[in-house]
Amino acid sequence: MDECTSAVSMDIERIMYTHATNLGITLLTVSHRQSLWAYHNYILQYDGQGGYLFSKLDPERRLALMEEKQQIEQELAAIEDMETRLIAMEAEAASY
Repeated sequence: MDECTSAVSMDIERIMYTHATNLGITLLTVSHRQSLWAYHNYILQYDGQGGYLFSKLDPERRLALMEEKQQIEQELAAIEDMETRLIAMEAEAASY
C-alpha cells in the first residue's frame, strides 16, 4: 500500500492494519508514518543516492534509535549556536 493511511486517523490506520494482519495478508507499505512499523517485519530504506538498506525490522529499537539521534542532533545544533555566539562576543569584546 502506498501512503494508504495518509488521510486517515491513527485509530483507523490501526484498525486497517490489524484487520489485514488477522486475515493473513502480507503487507508491503510505502509510508513515512513510523506507527506502521509495528505491522512489518522488514524495512527497505532508500538513501536518495542510489543505495538502500534492507533489513529485519525491530520497530521499538528503531524508534528508540531515531529518538536518540534527534536528541543528539538538537544538542549539537545548540553547541554550534553557542560557538557562533562566543565568536561574536569575543569580536565585540576585542573592539572595546
